Amino acid sequence: MTVANYLTPHWYWAKWRGVKIKNWHRPVSQYMREALQAGLRLEDFQEPLADAGWARSESYNHAPYFWLQLWGKPE
Repeated sequence: MTVANYLTPHWYWAKWRGVKIKNWHRPVSQYMREALQAGLRLEDFQEPLADAGWARSESYNHAPYFWLQLWGKPE
């Protein structure tokens, strides 16, 4: 699927292996803004590379595809 209208929240039907779901897209800034407004603090952020042993890994390393985030709430 091609990313289009990235900054506009929207939904679309997605199918994987016979399962159909209503998939929601929201820009990362919306998630970040809401977490920060809730008082959370970003403690760690990583963008790991796709596994080099995987046949399609190189294509996944052209753009962000996976993030690891650790959030904490101050006491």
